[in-house]
Amino acid sequence: MAPAPVPKALEGFASLGPNSYIYEAPKSGDPFRDQVSPPHPDVILFMSWLDAQPKHIAKYTEYYKTLFPNADIILVTAWTKDVILRTKAGETRVYSPVAAKLQALPPNTRILLHSFSNGGLKNTALTTEEYNRRTGDPLPIQGQIFDSGPGYPRFWPDLRAITAGLPKNFIIRTLATAALAFAYVLYKAVWWVKGIENPIITYCKMMNRHELFAKKVPRAYIYSREDDMVQWGDVEDHMAKARALGYEARGELFEGTQHVSHMPKNSKRYWGIVESVWKSSFGKQ
Repeated sequence: MAPAPVPKALEGFASLGPNSYIYEAPKSGDPFRDQVSPPHPDVILFMSWLDAQPKHIAKYTEYYKTLFPNADIILVTAWTKDVILRTKAGETRVYSPVAAKLQALPPNTRILLHSFSNGGLKNTALTTEEYNRRTGDPLPIQGQIFDSGPGYPRFWPDLRAITAGLPKNFIIRTLATAALAFAYVLYKAVWWVKGIENPIITYCKMMNRHELFAKKVPRAYIYSREDDMVQWGDVEDHMAKARALGYEARGELFEGTQHVSHMPKNSKRYWGIVESVWKSSFGKQ
């Protein structure tokens, strides 16, 4: 599987592998620039939501370039067609380059993980699983942000999520929605007959497995009651389970914001949460 071509909106990124890209920050010649307290991340691991358009992803990555100018950014995108059609071998080809890049980082590299919705959840889970298979270690992150997730499998919210990126043409959208709904029901039926757990449930559980994610790493869940693709009760349930297992988890409930739209509606609060989570990993708020 060939590396993904770089969309125009993702200026400065290079292809890393299928559905993955890397931005390598220009390194300053000033030795004192990095001596901030607490130190900035060296790498942002950015797992985008399902069918996220590059121009929307860029709103986050461009701000990260300003917030942490010396940080590289590893971006992994998620697409509905891959969720439906990708084989296990195809998944390995997607996640191996990302895991290999993480494995090759110098010891003590500081990493911030930022994932969105269940598309980002899947990419996070499978990248981490591949990294653990290679190294036997948890993902070496110092902070973790969940935006609009995780959510549990539910027909109507899931259908809204997988059809959000469809063309606006009424006929095309109607036919594609019907096809995706049929595929969704078919997959669930096959899993039920074979006794296979819904993959989304598996990915949710993986976020709270200590061999994949260290309990000491602070995490924040950013969500809202108005989200019609991921139910707020699911997010709070996952957060409660994480806390019960010993994870340092905090909830950040936004008012009046839709799915993966919390940052555009209240960017000051949003980026303040990101900075606070990062600082808390060094014992500073």
